[in-house]
Amino acid sequence: MRSTTATGLLSVAALAVFLGTMALPVSRAQTAPTPTAVKVGATQLIDTHMTAMWRNAGVAPAPRSSDTEFLRRVTLDLVGRIPTPGEVAGFSSDRKPNKRLRMVDRLLASTDYAQHWADVYMDLLIGRQLRLNRRVGGARGYFVRTFATNKRFDSFVDELITASGDWQLQPASVYILSFYLQGKQVDQLAGTTAQLFLGQQIQCAQCHDHPYDKRYKQADFNSFAAYFGQLRRRAVRDPLFGNVLSVFDSDRFAPKAVRRINAFTLTKPRFLGDTAVAKPKGWYRTELSTKIRASPLFAMATVNRTWRLLFGRALSEPWNDLRSATDPKHPQLLRGLAGAFRRSGFDHKSLLKAIVLSAAYQRTSHNVSAKQRTVFAAANVRALSADQLYRSQLLATGISELVARSRGQARVPRFEQQFLRQYLFRFRDQGDQGDRAHNVPQALILRNNHVTNHGVRALPGSVLGRIFAASSVPEKRLEWMFMAAYGRRPRAAETTRYVTLLRRQGSTRDVYEDLFHAMLTSTEFVTNH
Repeated sequence: MRSTTATGLLSVAALAVFLGTMALPVSRAQTAPTPTAVKVGATQLIDTHMTAMWRNAGVAPAPRSSDTEFLRRVTLDLVGRIPTPGEVAGFSSDRKPNKRLRMVDRLLASTDYAQHWADVYMDLLIGRQLRLNRRVGGARGYFVRTFATNKRFDSFVDELITASGDWQLQPASVYILSFYLQGKQVDQLAGTTAQLFLGQQIQCAQCHDHPYDKRYKQADFNSFAAYFGQLRRRAVRDPLFGNVLSVFDSDRFAPKAVRRINAFTLTKPRFLGDTAVAKPKGWYRTELSTKIRASPLFAMATVNRTWRLLFGRALSEPWNDLRSATDPKHPQLLRGLAGAFRRSGFDHKSLLKAIVLSAAYQRTSHNVSAKQRTVFAAANVRALSADQLYRSQLLATGISELVARSRGQARVPRFEQQFLRQYLFRFRDQGDQGDRAHNVPQALILRNNHVTNHGVRALPGSVLGRIFAASSVPEKRLEWMFMAAYGRRPRAAETTRYVTLLRRQGSTRDVYEDLFHAMLTSTEFVTNH
């Protein structure tokens, strides 16, 4: 994939006609870019460690990615969609210094950033099954505000662990409520909390001593689960949703009777690795949150998971099993980047910015070896998540405007939700946002759903319809189709091959529609590379 140069861009007049009528199907309002508080040293830290890793492995890094390759990758990773043709044209023609840094700041300041990362963490914390549930879906606004305001990540986690009330009045309580709504018990809440926020797989010690981590016995798991010993639930009446669950703390039965399979084991709270029983001055969950956020594992787990989201593989695999903070198997970069994350005030945007501006992230994925990918000397090719596919196909087809024209604007949100539900259902096994491999049912829905079948039609209001209205020249139509789908111009060989095909078939609408359908279901479209 090569960079688009100013001389190769669409003419200004033609581009204005094309882009000026291209209303985006979902909210794309951008706020003024405000540089994030990332320290330059965090990116330099990554570059220094990566250079040493490549040298020790005897691997030469892949070439730097082209502008169009970088823009598509970073847009998908930071805001969960492909770039618009306008973004591609503007970025490619930008001749000012540090344009990649400025683009990253613009993406991080956008509303799409908050929407995308809210969905990523809702999948992670409450699961996709509940994310679109009408009873808890309102809590999404809390997640969006968290990322829109760049709330300290440790404060965000503190709210999740200590929240009381129902999801309407205290939306952070949706994390704990999600376990009750799915019929799970406090044991599973404890195990998931340790895994997500500390990178510790202690759930294996629920029924017996840990099979391979000799540090954790069954008593250690029970003591950690006892921090939720005061947690209670009750149903409260809501005028809109009827009976809804609410969580609160009670000191009536402290110390907690932790539920076991066939019995109850009385125990007192003790944090992982501690030898003394905790003596909380307030609620047990407040003490647990304090302990988690003070642990060096908290920053390490967050950094490791974030790195995996952006590279497809964590610095230390598996991402949710870090063992101890001093494990010699952990890369020095993981410890160093976790320290930088802590010093930044647990700034999520700062962490993302440091990683995506690193030399490792900006490497190409083309014509590289498996060994280069193993040591982050080249970019991995990653299948898009359900949300990324959803947003990208809506954007590339413009189908939301078709729905608005045929069914009315009021039906658009319902249509988009129905489409998203289909994708979340088919891709429900990919909740960890790591390496994704499409299976047969997923491939079928990619090729046979309302968006790819109807959205590719050259109708008034659709992207292909606007392309037809803007020009009758096959070369121009093909160029704009490539810009809409792939964020790049076609290569010379592609232009020759496809224009020949179009003219041979008579350049009818259905031929263009078939070609556009093939583009939107191709490997290039459904992967991040």
